[in-house]
Amino acid sequence: MTIAWNPSNKSAGITLSNSNCTAINNASGNNGVYGATAGFTTGKYYYEATIVANDQTFYNTVGVALLSQGVANLYGGGGGAGVAAGGELLVNGSNTASLGGSSVGTVVGIAVDLGAGKIWARLNNGLWDNNALDNPATGAGGWPFTVSGAVAPAMSSSSGTPGNMDVGANFGATAYANAAPAGFGNWAAGPPPPVNIFGTVIN
Repeated sequence: MTIAWNPSNKSAGITLSNSNCTAINNASGNNGVYGATAGFTTGKYYYEATIVANDQTFYNTVGVALLSQGVANLYGGGGGAGVAAGGELLVNGSNTASLGGSSVGTVVGIAVDLGAGKIWARLNNGLWDNNALDNPATGAGGWPFTVSGAVAPAMSSSSGTPGNMDVGANFGATAYANAAPAGFGNWAAGPPPPVNIFGTVIN
């Protein structure tokens, strides 16, 4: 499976480079791109996105989104969850928390539990959700978001200014800048196969 932004599922205004790991917005309007080549409905996943350019606009966001949203409306309504350029955590189209300011070079960590319908986020190696009590490894805290279909990593740049939100993603092809939470795998791997125990299939 491709471990990069998906060149077959992006806006025309998004240019990919660095083996499709860096997404650059080159046009005005709503532009977006999905990561990997397929979305999932179950499993626990982690990835990182390093901010290459950032104008702090609210709806320039990196996170996860329903594939059904489409690249022109990645985070509209109840379609997904992620971290906006100014450090806001957007969930189902609403501002739920602030992770603090971000800038060029900031590494955004995204952990999602699709089975539980929850997302956790951090800037660099900071606190998950900017809250000492939140921990994806234990399931503590996190923010509920709608999982009504296949979900994939996604980046949206929608303030109308070319170059306003460019990110380089790591879906697990190389070592992460900060350790993934225990129990969370790479998006490229997908959910584990079902296990058959004495005739009973366990997913």
